[in-house]
Amino acid sequence: MRHSRRTCSIGWPNPRSTPNDSAATSSASRTLPTVPARSPPTVHSVRARSHGDSRNGQRLTHAALTVCERGEPGGGGAWDSVVVRLPLVARSGAVAEIRAAVERARAGRGGLVLVTGDAGVGKTRLAEEASAAADGLRVLWTWCTPGAALRPWARVVRTLAAERETGEIVRRSTSLAGLAGLATSPESRDPETARWWLSLDLTDLLRAAAPVLVIVDDLQDADLSSLRLLTEIAPALRSAPVLVLATARDDEAEWRGREEVRATLNRLGARVRLHPFADAEVAELAAATGAAPAVVRTISRRTGGNPLLVCELLASGADPDSVVPSSVQALVAARLAGLPEPARAVVTRAAVLGSRFRLDVLAELAGVSLSDVGERMDEAAGVVERVEPGIGRFRHELIRDAVYDVLAPGELAGRHRVAADCLIRRAGRGFDVDAAEIAAHLLRAGAPEGADWATRAGQEALRRLAFEDAAAWYAEAGRCLEAAGAPWEERARNGIALGEALTASGARPRARACLLEAADRAERAGRMDLVAEAVLGIGAGRAGFEIGLLDQRQIDLLERLREEPLPDVLRALVTARLSVALTFVGSPQRRLELATDAVTEARASGDDVAVAAALAASCDAMAGPEHCHERLAAATEIVEVAQRIRDPRLVLLGRRLRLVALLEIGRIGDADAEITAYRVVAETVGHPLYTWYVPLWRGMRALMQRRFDDCRASLAEAAALGERAGSDNAAVLVSTQRWLLCAESGDREGLRGMLAELDQAALPGAWPHITRALLLAQLGRVPEARDQLDAVAPLLPGMVRDSEWLPAMAQLAETLAVTGPRAVTRWVRDALTPYAGLYAVEGIGAAVRGPVRQFLDQLDGQKPLTDNEFRRDGEYWTVRWSGVESRLRDSKGLRDLGALLAAPGRPVAALDLAGVVVESDTGPMLDTHARTAYQRRLRELETEADDADATGDAGRAAKIGAEREALLAELTRAYGLGGRDRRAGSSAERARTAVTARISYAIRRIAGTDRALAEHLRRCVRTGTFCVYDPESPVDWRT
Repeated sequence: MRHSRRTCSIGWPNPRSTPNDSAATSSASRTLPTVPARSPPTVHSVRARSHGDSRNGQRLTHAALTVCERGEPGGGGAWDSVVVRLPLVARSGAVAEIRAAVERARAGRGGLVLVTGDAGVGKTRLAEEASAAADGLRVLWTWCTPGAALRPWARVVRTLAAERETGEIVRRSTSLAGLAGLATSPESRDPETARWWLSLDLTDLLRAAAPVLVIVDDLQDADLSSLRLLTEIAPALRSAPVLVLATARDDEAEWRGREEVRATLNRLGARVRLHPFADAEVAELAAATGAAPAVVRTISRRTGGNPLLVCELLASGADPDSVVPSSVQALVAARLAGLPEPARAVVTRAAVLGSRFRLDVLAELAGVSLSDVGERMDEAAGVVERVEPGIGRFRHELIRDAVYDVLAPGELAGRHRVAADCLIRRAGRGFDVDAAEIAAHLLRAGAPEGADWATRAGQEALRRLAFEDAAAWYAEAGRCLEAAGAPWEERARNGIALGEALTASGARPRARACLLEAADRAERAGRMDLVAEAVLGIGAGRAGFEIGLLDQRQIDLLERLREEPLPDVLRALVTARLSVALTFVGSPQRRLELATDAVTEARASGDDVAVAAALAASCDAMAGPEHCHERLAAATEIVEVAQRIRDPRLVLLGRRLRLVALLEIGRIGDADAEITAYRVVAETVGHPLYTWYVPLWRGMRALMQRRFDDCRASLAEAAALGERAGSDNAAVLVSTQRWLLCAESGDREGLRGMLAELDQAALPGAWPHITRALLLAQLGRVPEARDQLDAVAPLLPGMVRDSEWLPAMAQLAETLAVTGPRAVTRWVRDALTPYAGLYAVEGIGAAVRGPVRQFLDQLDGQKPLTDNEFRRDGEYWTVRWSGVESRLRDSKGLRDLGALLAAPGRPVAALDLAGVVVESDTGPMLDTHARTAYQRRLRELETEADDADATGDAGRAAKIGAEREALLAELTRAYGLGGRDRRAGSSAERARTAVTARISYAIRRIAGTDRALAEHLRRCVRTGTFCVYDPESPVDWRT
C-alpha cells in the first residue's frame, strides 16, 4: 500500500491515502507504510461535482486553481475523484507548533503531542503536515477502532517487525510478538508483570526505530488499554527522538468513562487545539472557487465554520438561493436519496460493519459479487471509497454515523445478526477474525451466543495485555450469563476473570466486589479451589501488595479454605494471606505460626510466587523490633526471587520491606539506595498503587533534614497518587507524616486538626491514647497530656510488640520530655533499653522519629532529643556535637561534610562533591568520568568481597555489599531513566585531590572549637575517588 497525502483539509483521504478510520479486524495483519518525508503541503483540497453542473465545471477551470488531479477513472455517479487544491488557511500557528515538536524530536527530545478539536475540523490534515515536515524521521501511521484491544499498537509493532533490526527486537520479546500476532503470548501469573514488560519493550522498540514519528489517528476511538499504554510509554519518549502525534475529538461524550486517562494524556503531552473557521477564513478558502459572496455568507452562517461542511458545500457549488444543509446528517440524507437503490443497499450494509470494512465481507453480507460491490461503491463515491486493495471505508466517520443512524432499530438488530453469522463462517474457513468483532455484532443483535463470544473477546484482550478491554468484555459476558440463568460455576469463573482484569487495570474497589461475588457463586457450585482463586485476587493478586485489613468477610473465607483439601500452591497462598488478614484481630503467635507454615508449604510446592508471598507474610508476622535483621534477610530473598522471575510487583514488595528494616537498624544511606531502586521499578510500572510511596519517602527524608517546604510538596504528591490508587495505606501514612511535619515546623493549627481527627476516630487499643498524649503535649496542654499518660499506663504491658510498638514507645518518650517524669517513665525506659541500637520508624517509612538511644538519653535527662546538628545558615554553619555548639564560616569543605553527614553510609563520588555537574531535562546525571570511576570501584569491590568471604569476615562483607548496592543504584538512577551523559569539568583524580584537601582543612577548623567532633570525623569520614561518612554506630544529624 502506497501512502500519499490526503487531498482534503479536513482529513478525508483519497483512495491511495493512509487510512483515517478504524481498521477492519480481518485486515489487521497488514503492516503500516513507512512514509518518506516530503515537502510540506501548502494547499487544502476538496472534491468537486463534475456531472450535471456546468457552473461548477467552469469553476474547476478557473485560473486560480492551478493544481488538479483525477483519481481512478470510471468512477461514475454524482461525485468522482476530481481534486481541487485550495490555499491552506487558519492553521499557521498550529503548523508552527507541530513543526517545532518535530524539530525537538529530531534533536532527541520527543514525547507526545495531542491535536484536538471537533469532528471535521482538520486534525488529520495537520497530522499530514507533521508527516511532511518530518525530514529524516521514519513516519508510521496507525488508527483506532472502537472495541479493538491494542490494535493501534499492534499495527505499529507489525510494521517494525517486518524490518531487520527492529524485527529482531520484536521476535525476542514475547509481549511484542504476542501483540503482533507473530507468536502466542504465554499466560502470565501476574498480569501487571506482563503489562510492565509490554510497555518497557514497546518503548525499547520505538527507541530502536528512532528517529520516528508515530501518528495515531482518531484517538477518541481507542480502547482504554491502548490509551493506558500510551500514558505508560509517553514519559520515556521525552528523552528519545520519538514523537507520538495523536488526533482526538474534544467532545466530552466521546471520552465518557475515560476522563481520568484523558486528563493524564493532556498532562503528559503538548496540546494543539483546532477551532472552526471564522467568516474571513471561509471567504479565503472559497476565493479559489470563485464563489459568490452571498454563497460564502450562507455557507459560513449555516455550517458554523465547520471545515468539513464548508469544504463539502463549496465543492457542491451551492446556489445562493438554495437551502444549504446545516449538518452532516442532512447532507448525507440528501446524498443517499440521490443514489440508486443497489448502491444505497451496499452503503447501509457497510455502515453496519463500521467506518472501515473489507470488501469481500461486505459482498457476502450484501449477497452480491465482489465486482458488484465495487460498482455500487463507485456510484456512491461521495460517501464511500476504496483505500487499498480489498479495503473500503466511509470518507469520514461522521458520514458513517449519519448513514447508520438512518436505519431503524429492528432493521439494525437483524443486520448485526447477519454480519455476525457471516464473520463466524469466515472464521471457520480460517480467516483472521477478531472475537471482539463477532461479539459486538451478536450483542447488538441480542443473540444468546453473545456471552460466549464476549468471553472469547475478553480472553483475546488479556492475551494482548489489554486489561481494561478484557474487563469490559467479561462484564458484557456476565450480563448475558445472568440473563440466561447460567450455572453457578460458569458465572463464578466469569466473575473471577472480571475481577482479575479489573485488578490488573487498577479498579480495585470494583474488583473486590466482583471477586467476593464470584467466591459466593463458586461456593454454591462446590468449587472451593475457585473460591480460593477469588479470595486471593482481592489483595492485588497472589503476591498481595496491599491487603485489606479488618475485613471479616475475607477472614471467614480464608479460615474456611484452610479446612479444604486444596492444591499445594493454593494452600500455601491461602495460609500466607490468612496470616496477614488477621493483623490487629488475630493473636501474634497464631499469625507467626501461619506464616511459618506458609513458608514451609510454599518451598515444598516449588512455586516462586508462593515462596515470595509466604516470606512477605512472615515479615508482617514478625514486624516487631526484635526481628529487624530476620525481616531484612527475608525481604532480600523476596527481591532475589522476584528479579529471577522478572516480576516487578514482587520486586517492589521486597524493596518496601527492605526499606523499613534498613531504616530501623539505622542504615540510612542504604535506605536511600533502596528508595532509588524502588523508584526505578515503580516509575516503569507506572501504577499509582506503587508510585505513591516514592514521594512519601522523599518527604520522610526531607523531614529528617528539616526541609519543610520540600516535605509539604512531597506530601501533596503522595496524597494525590494514593487517592488515585484507592490505597488505604496512603491515607494513613500521609496523615502520619503530616503530623510530624506540623510538630517539627510549629504548625499548631495543623496539630489541633490532627487531634480533632483522632478524637472523632475513637480507635481501640493503647496507641491512640499515646498519640493523643503527645499531641496534647505538643499543643502545650500539659496537664491533659499527663492525665492521658496516667490513663494509658495500665495498657502498656499488654501491647503487642509489632510494627507500631517501637514508634509508640518513642511517642511516650517525647511526651515525657514535655510533661516531666511520671509513674510510667521507668517502664518506658526499661522497655526501650533492649533496642537502643535501633531507630523508631512510623509505619512503612512515613517518618523516622530518631534513634532509640537518644530517646533513652532524653528520658535520663542527659541531652535533648536532637543534639547533633551540621546545618548551613547563610554564610555560617551551625555545628553541634554532644552539647558543644560552634559557628563556622562557610567553606567548600564544610559543604562536602554536610553532604556526607546527610547520607551516612552512602558513597558519594568526589566528582559530584567537586561540583562537576550540568543539569539536563531529567535532572543531574553522572558524567563519563564518574561512570568510569563507579565501574572501576565496582570491580574493586568484587575482589574485596571475595577476600572477605575467604576470611569469613561477615562484617566486612556486609559493608562491601552495602557499598556495591549503593553504587549500582546510583548507576541505575543516572542511566536507567533515559538521561543523557553529562560533561566533566575536571578529571576524577583532580576532583579526588581537591575534595580530600578541603575536607581535611574543614576538619582542622572544626578541631579548633570541638576536638571530640573532629576526632569523630577523622575516624568516620573516608575520602578518595568515593567519599563516605561511615560511623561506628548510627548517628542522627540535622543537616
